[in-house]
Amino acid sequence: MADWSVFIEPPKTRQRQSVHPSVQAGPDPESQTFDTPLQWAENHRFMPNGSTYSITHPRHRMPYLADAYAEMGQLPVGGRIVVMKCAQTGWTESAINISLWFMQTKGEGVLYMLPSDRALADFSQARLDRAIRASPYLNSQCQSVANTQLKMIFGYPLYLRGAHGLEKLREISVGMVVRDELQVMSEEGAELALHRLGASRHKYTYDLSNPEYPETGIHLEYLGGTQETWTLPCPRCSEWHEPRWPESMDFVSEALVCPNCGSAVDKAVGRWTETNPGAPYRSFRMSQLVSPTVAPGELVQSWKAAQGNATREQVFYNMTLGLPYAPEGARITEEILAALPRSGEMVAGYTRPTVMGVDVGAVNHVIIRRVEGGVLWAGTCQWHELDRLMGTYNVRHCGIDAMPETTMARQFAQRWPGKVRMVRYLHPTASGKRETTEDGVPVLQVSRTEALDAAFARLLQGEEQLPVNLPADVRKHWGALTRQIVKTGKTEYAAWVETGPDHYAHALAYSELVRDDRPPWEIAGLH
Repeated sequence: MADWSVFIEPPKTRQRQSVHPSVQAGPDPESQTFDTPLQWAENHRFMPNGSTYSITHPRHRMPYLADAYAEMGQLPVGGRIVVMKCAQTGWTESAINISLWFMQTKGEGVLYMLPSDRALADFSQARLDRAIRASPYLNSQCQSVANTQLKMIFGYPLYLRGAHGLEKLREISVGMVVRDELQVMSEEGAELALHRLGASRHKYTYDLSNPEYPETGIHLEYLGGTQETWTLPCPRCSEWHEPRWPESMDFVSEALVCPNCGSAVDKAVGRWTETNPGAPYRSFRMSQLVSPTVAPGELVQSWKAAQGNATREQVFYNMTLGLPYAPEGARITEEILAALPRSGEMVAGYTRPTVMGVDVGAVNHVIIRRVEGGVLWAGTCQWHELDRLMGTYNVRHCGIDAMPETTMARQFAQRWPGKVRMVRYLHPTASGKRETTEDGVPVLQVSRTEALDAAFARLLQGEEQLPVNLPADVRKHWGALTRQIVKTGKTEYAAWVETGPDHYAHALAYSELVRDDRPPWEIAGLH
């Protein structure tokens, strides 16, 4: 076992000792009592590879979890822990262990909340059911596994609920609530979950989530607590420091270094240091800079891949660094467009495969591009002219706005089966891309913000070639959008806000959405 005395020095601002008691497993696990969830997990949890659960295994050394486990073991009535986390650092696994430990040792049920029923089903089958099957002891103590939303373990209920299913929350009474991914839960569901603690003897709450924007959701909860960060000692200057991006990264050697003197540091050795002593509960913030499973070089590559794409930058800060992030108001300026490479004049036709984006309105605004990128033609046309453009420019894939002329767009798509997709924007707070069909026509449902992010990324990164006689309206429409943080009630989200006509911006986005829907030989340039 690792020498925990190296990195359990208590923070200077608070006399709380990080602990990791050694447990001697007796012959009868059921007869033992465990003061902390970590002791319980080390005796009863098995990982997919057959090893016992541990936060000291060399390849998965996670000393930062010790304090949260220890704190949960001594919470007072009504106690709470908040974690503003990144991905791949073991916190969700800790929530599973804490839930099971609580049920056995405290004798009350647990409500485990996730944002949606879909996320709930995946979690139940891929994480919880798998954990139960891997442990002979848990298998013997579980009376119900098949039910996705209710597990009876140790004689107590573990309720699994999505935050949108309010009717399924009203009759539940539990002693502990875990709100996993609090940031993206419905506010009503997240609040209603806490009311399920009313009759409990313990009233514990464990909140954890990736952040999104500053001073919203989990970031607000983190600020209300002790605001602890995992700090590392420098072997050279002997200073304890919090790893910071990009100051703690050597981009040449792709190594984690001290931001003060540049010496390499060991991320498996550290301690929690708080900046808000005396807060009513402990709150932790975690970054992949100290993840045992993510190499510094992977972070460098992720950062490089995110440059110029506001959505990817947001994901990098939220999911990789565990930080809230509000990008400045990005906009396509004349300076940005002037710096892009030129490709001669717009062409009247093209024989190699192309992609086309069509924004529908009083007239249709069209952009036609090479499949590898680069504008060939842009302009307006009527409905009957779209068919001519499909043939003249050898359009392989076309994305067309499904609104407001849905019937006309559908009929156009039906005339070109396999080549045309209608596009519908999802609610501004949604994310990702979904595919459906309407009357046999494929429909892409996408986040408006993410679609525009992807299209404008090529302009911001200097990757898109433009013809020298690109219509002035195209340039104006691209510059009519500014990326801002929009607040509606208590909800905040990123959006491209228009200050004037923006039809060509959406035509560009639609052409980018379908640009990757091409055969491998086209991607490789083999036509």
